[in-house]
Amino acid sequence: MWTTLYEDLVLPSEGPARLRPWRPDDAVAVARALDERARRYMPPLRHDGPQDARDYVARAPQRWAEGRHLRLCLAGDDDGVLGAVDLDGLDETPGTGELGWWVVPGARGRGVGTVAVRLGLRLGLEGLGLRRISAAIRADNAASRWVAASAGMHLDATLTGADTETGADIEVWRLLAGEEPLAPQPEITAGAVHLRPFRSSDTDAVHAAFQDESIGRYTGAPYPCSRADAERFTNQSGLAMWAAGEGVVYAVCDSTAGDLLGGVGLYEHSRTWGRAELGYWATPAARGRGAITQASAALMRFGRDALGVRIIVWNCVVGNEPSRRVAERLGFTFEGVRRGGFIKNGVVSDDWMASLLTADLG
Repeated sequence: MWTTLYEDLVLPSEGPARLRPWRPDDAVAVARALDERARRYMPPLRHDGPQDARDYVARAPQRWAEGRHLRLCLAGDDDGVLGAVDLDGLDETPGTGELGWWVVPGARGRGVGTVAVRLGLRLGLEGLGLRRISAAIRADNAASRWVAASAGMHLDATLTGADTETGADIEVWRLLAGEEPLAPQPEITAGAVHLRPFRSSDTDAVHAAFQDESIGRYTGAPYPCSRADAERFTNQSGLAMWAAGEGVVYAVCDSTAGDLLGGVGLYEHSRTWGRAELGYWATPAARGRGAITQASAALMRFGRDALGVRIIVWNCVVGNEPSRRVAERLGFTFEGVRRGGFIKNGVVSDDWMASLLTADLG
């Protein structure tokens, strides 16, 4: 049971955005925010209609008084409704809460969600003295996953099929009291290539590239690749690895035109970044230009200098001569053949194996 009245809460702000208690006249704005996206991803808003909006607003003081939930309005500089921040489950495990948020359709894509999450984290960890705040996000909710990461939350775990209504995977994000927030994945420019995280806007280019037979044969990319497969690749895998501390994946782009040229990644083996595996692929149009070699060299230096990688390993299906030539140009030492080292779609292939000590990088 919390002793401060709902109306008397001292609430944080950031720039023109601030948290405030819900008021009865906010119900109209809440009802207008109940679009398909809000009902799909935000449990308190999955039922539409004016009465549901009125109940959502009206019950906030009582739920706080009962020590169950703290539900607040995110308001702009004109005091209008931009969205909401919810801290749920305050009565379940002492010192913990589950963070939820939503943003009105007209405010999406402007960084409002990230501000909402930062304010919710400040309120819970500093204002309420919680020791842990978590957020359960459907794995296909790309926008909310990026918001959680941008606000500094770390990825704890992925729960397969955990959404009871849809069977979708649920990711559990968290921030602990005193924990260093997740740093943004940095972008890297190396001459003619620029490395950045994959974005939703890359989906069409990735989908087109993954139709290439050699990418399908020699890499772990889905093949045949549907558009849904491409969406999962661009929206989920790279962010999940960075947020969980398990690897780093980059889109390789032309530094001038911005066109997607391929992808590179370092995949952690030891969870201490002492040892990592290098992977790369190139779009058909980008091959033979040296772009992936240049991008891989830049990524390996980043792995050494920023992540503490000491040894990088490389594996490639025997017969993939273009990939081997890239590894040779990068300075890898070839160590042999791993029998049956690569399995895809039921086909077993042998692997070339090579390694490189980052101390030998220029």
